[in-house]
Amino acid sequence: MGCGRSVDERLVLADSLMWTAPDSSLAILNAILNAIDRDSLGDDENLAYHALLLTQAQFRVDYAIPYDSLINYAIDCYDDNHNREHYTRALLYKGAYYEVHDNPVEAIKWYKRAEDNADTTDYRNLAQINLRMGKIYNNSYITTGEDISKFKKALYYYRKLRQRELELLCLLYIGEKMRVSSDPKTVEYLLQAKDLATELRDTVSIVNSMQILSRHYLYDSCYAEAHRTNQLCIASYPNHITEDIILDEARVFAKLGETDSAAMYLNLVKSPIAYDLSHVYRLYTIADISLAKGDKMQYIKNKRIADSICDVVQIKRDRLKLPQEERILEEQHLKQSKSRNSLFALMFVFLVALIVIVVVAFYLYYSKKRKEWRNLIVEHKNKNSFLIKRNIEMSGVNMECKAAISDILKKIDQLVQMQQSYSNDVFSSKFERSFMLNKKNEDKIGTGDFWLNMQSLADATFGKGLKSLQERYPKLSKDDLYIIALKFLGFSYITIAVCMRYKDKSYVSKKKKRILKKLGLDMSFDEFIEQLKAEESEEN
Repeated sequence: MGCGRSVDERLVLADSLMWTAPDSSLAILNAILNAIDRDSLGDDENLAYHALLLTQAQFRVDYAIPYDSLINYAIDCYDDNHNREHYTRALLYKGAYYEVHDNPVEAIKWYKRAEDNADTTDYRNLAQINLRMGKIYNNSYITTGEDISKFKKALYYYRKLRQRELELLCLLYIGEKMRVSSDPKTVEYLLQAKDLATELRDTVSIVNSMQILSRHYLYDSCYAEAHRTNQLCIASYPNHITEDIILDEARVFAKLGETDSAAMYLNLVKSPIAYDLSHVYRLYTIADISLAKGDKMQYIKNKRIADSICDVVQIKRDRLKLPQEERILEEQHLKQSKSRNSLFALMFVFLVALIVIVVVAFYLYYSKKRKEWRNLIVEHKNKNSFLIKRNIEMSGVNMECKAAISDILKKIDQLVQMQQSYSNDVFSSKFERSFMLNKKNEDKIGTGDFWLNMQSLADATFGKGLKSLQERYPKLSKDDLYIIALKFLGFSYITIAVCMRYKDKSYVSKKKKRILKKLGLDMSFDEFIEQLKAEESEEN
């Protein structure tokens, strides 16, 4: 049921002081609370607002709230969501009540309700909700990344609000969690935290960010960077050095093999009495020093003790605090991780096997084609002895010679086709050397043995030859004449492209069109060639 709509000015004032002067806000609210029957507030709307603000102010000054009756009253009044921001805030502090009373299961439920209800522009409430949820996930050792996700959301909202201190807190949380998960962006967030802490002149946070950064370098095996960061921190802030920094430096020296320095730093830290995380980290440090000294028995002993304490005292205990749905999510995440790892391993094996099969198949196929090519080259050279002489005269050749020429042209065409199918520099150069296409200082078309031989063949087969053709069609260039002659001799267009040294094989098609245009002919190039052959036959 909705409440009234008038708002007491004292409540507005208390709300405005909530973040800048929470003590003053609490004093105003307590003064109202002490009034007889709170009659001065007037209606249920103000009573609900007062209950909400009083609960919030008590949290702001770290007052231990024994009961949740006040916040329940606010929730009941705002449950119709007529004041969305107040209802979101009421849900938020209901979750906070459960959090401080060590009930993270209920806290998470209420925080999620608050987040679902919040307006997308309600940056202050959304920032608090995500920061508080991130802390619970962080303390529960969740590996699904929910804690980092919540801290990043909180960081986004606090940056919108320009609340620099809380922005710094989020950066430190993100940096620490990313360090544990070996995220490559860890350094980026920690350097942001260090710069912001320096801007705010927050020495404790500067040291904290440097300590987390050093430990990131340590676990990432960047021992020189870890040592440099530790020494800079120790030299710059000697009055704020923590035991973690000293133990980190001891482990760095152990990793570098400097066991005396490692032992010196270890002795600066007193052995803790309680079996907590400080004791665990000290045992890991001793294990690293033992390993550096070559004492593997002591290394195994101390590491096993540290592992068992860490599992039993900390991680298992905190996992029990997870809400049921979060435990299910965590278990599913672990199963999916194992499944993904198995799938990746299987895919890797399959990919390697596939690559091996393809390589072997290609090698066998290519070897076969290379063998065919070599055989064709040998066969061609044996039958082409009469073409190797530069100034041979081909007029008046007999039928046997013409048959040999026809056979040679077929072999040339096969070689060119094969060269096109297996294009690599070595193969191409060997082919071209076989026909003297790349003779030194003979770069122009028509100057090598190949072209002299082709011209002789054209003259023998084409009657008066190229000179006669040029006289009949004076607009044709030398390249045009060679293309016509090669096609007349029976070469394929691919062969012609290679012989003319065109990198773009489709260029022959363009040349054909230009030739026909120069001649003013309305026919295909093949029809033109057939016409020449017919004319030659009539003349013969």
